[in-house]
Amino acid sequence: MKLNLNKKFILFLGFIVLFFALISSSFAASTEIGTNTSGGIKSVINNDNYDTIYLKEGTYKGSDNTNLSVDRTKDITIIGKNNKVIIDGEGKNWLLQFGNYSKFARYNVRLINITFQNGYALDGAVIYHQGENSSSSVQNCKFSNNVASDGYDGAICFYTRGNDSNLQITDSVFTENKFNSYIS
Repeated sequence: MKLNLNKKFILFLGFIVLFFALISSSFAASTEIGTNTSGGIKSVINNDNYDTIYLKEGTYKGSDNTNLSVDRTKDITIIGKNNKVIIDGEGKNWLLQFGNYSKFARYNVRLINITFQNGYALDGAVIYHQGENSSSSVQNCKFSNNVASDGYDGAICFYTRGNDSNLQITDSVFTENKFNSYIS
């Protein structure tokens, strides 16, 4: 009888371990990259295995860190470490695009503690977001010297389809962002 109880207990323990292994594998993880990370932000931004991307201090620029077309199926949070992270479009590149003309984004985007500067695009030089049923936020970010040459949205262009999308901006600063020759 004692042997039978031990087998049941071991079997029960095995199921518990398997259960927790399955649950933990379904949760996305975070990653941290620096300005010298091979492939830059582009190498991790569309990887659905990461729900949070931490950017180490420094200035991110060039083809691996700008013109970032985000195509994900899950929410994403991008956090700059110690308020000392800059994503620089160098006056010739747009920075982040969520969704596009044919595909509206259905996930939430959170940007925290990042300076976005010198972005250049037709619309929304820093963030171009076409959202549907999405709730995105910008927290403690700076937007400066970004230009939308053809549109009306210098730093951020947030298009929505339906009534269930919103963008919340808190504790952020906008300086010298231009759209269609006007400064915002």
